Parts: sequence; C-alpha cells; structure tokens
Amino acid sequence: RALGIGTLVALVIGCLVVLTPFVTALLTAVILTYSTWPLYVRLRKSVGNRKNLAASLMMLAACLILIAPFVFVAFSLADSATELVEAVRKSFENGPPALPQWITGLPLVGETLNSYWKNLSHDGGRLLEELKGLISPARSVLVFGGGILFASLLQLGLAVLVAFFLYRDGEGAADKIKRITSRIGGARGRHLLYIAASTVVSVVYGILGTALAQGVLAGIGFLIAGVPGAALLGLATFLLSVVPVGPPLIWISATLWLFVQGSTGWAIFMGLW
Repeated sequence: RALGIGTLVALVIGCLVVLTPFVTALLTAVILTYSTWPLYVRLRKSVGNRKNLAASLMMLAACLILIAPFVFVAFSLADSATELVEAVRKSFENGPPALPQWITGLPLVGETLNSYWKNLSHDGGRLLEELKGLISPARSVLVFGGGILFASLLQLGLAVLVAFFLYRDGEGAADKIKRITSRIGGARGRHLLYIAASTVVSVVYGILGTALAQGVLAGIGFLIAGVPGAALLGLATFLLSVVPVGPPLIWISATLWLFVQGSTGWAIFMGLW
C-alpha cells in the first residue's frame, strides 16, 4: 500500500511538472470557453447541433479576435521600424533638428539643454558616440519585447486549440466538475462553484469592455490630435489595457511626440485627458 501511494504521489508530481508551462494556456482556454459558452450554444443550435462545426467556428472567431491583432501589431511594428530607420538616416543627412521652443524656454535648464544640443549637433563624432550608447539598450528592449510577443502568441494559440475541445466536450466536463464538487463540499461547494464562475464572467466582461472603450477613445483622440498610426495606437491601447499602467505607455509617448512636433496645446490636452 505504501509503495502504491508513493507511486501515485510521484505520478501526480510528474504530471504537475509537465503541465506547469501550459497552465496559463489551459486557464485561458477555460476562461474563454466559459465566458463565451452562451454564444457557443446559440451557434451550435443554428448549425443543427453539430458540435465539431460549432467548436471550429468558435475557434476561428477566437483566432481572429485574439491572435490576429497581435500579428497585425507585429507587422505594423516592423513597418514602423523601417520608417524610423529612414527618418534617422534623413536626420543624419540634414543634421538633427533644433529643440522646440517649449524646451529651450524652460526655466533654469532650458538654456543649458539648448547649448548642449547645439554642441552635440555640430560635433558629429560626439553625436555618434552618444548614439552608440543607445544601441545596446535598444537592442535588448527589442529582443525582450519580441520574446514576450512570441511567447504570448504561442500561449494564445495553445489556449484557442484547447478551447476547441472544451467547446466540443464542455458539457460532460462541467457535469463531472459539478459531481466532484457536490461530493466534496455538498450544497456549499456547489454555491462556491457558482460564485467563482459568475465572478470569472463578470471580471472578463468588465476587463474586455473597459479595454475596448479605452482603445476606441484613444484611437479617436490620436486621430483628432494628428498622431500618426492612430489605429495602431488605439489597438495597442486595447491590448495593453489588461496590463497595469499599460495604456499610459502609449499616450505618454504620443504626448511627447506632440511636444516635439510643436503641438503644445494638443500635447497638454492629451496629457490631461
């Protein structure tokens, strides 16, 4: 008996170790499936209760909604990087631009910054040395960001794949979970299970609704202010809304760009907004 119990414990630990890299994808699939289950039921009825077809359509919709935006952002960032390289090349050919008036007019530090920038602009070797110091950090940031994006795409792809099987066989799995919960906790266990499920749905709807509203409003604001790539920035705001202090990374960058371009009024308005 002791040998059997030890073997069972070892198997459980081994299974947990194997499943650890996939826990995020599995939980994402469960949350996605449960949150959209009413939509799946209506879709299944409309296709004649064919579970495989309905689950495939839901998986396709999840790919378009969850994975396609990340792919779009990746390609857009590649295009933006090309434009940035071209802009930097032109800046070297024509010389760096002068500092805007709002910087040179700053009290105490404005004149110092202006003098430093002029000296740096006229000294090409010094400017190159300053820029070389930024190459390594920029490369590290790009590699780190690319790794995070690639890992996120893998997790989302796996979650969508698992969601297909949960859609198809979800009713049977839900019945087993209810029976296990009732056997362990009785009526209180079923009540806690219901509260947990309702909380998950409310949180998901609240987060996605807030993220969508932030993305749409941010995109409209960027478009009105004349910020380039307003649609891409709005999409990035939507995706980063689920991350703490994610959207400020977008609108602070847009605000600084407006300041540099001399649109001080729009920059102040966007910063306050």
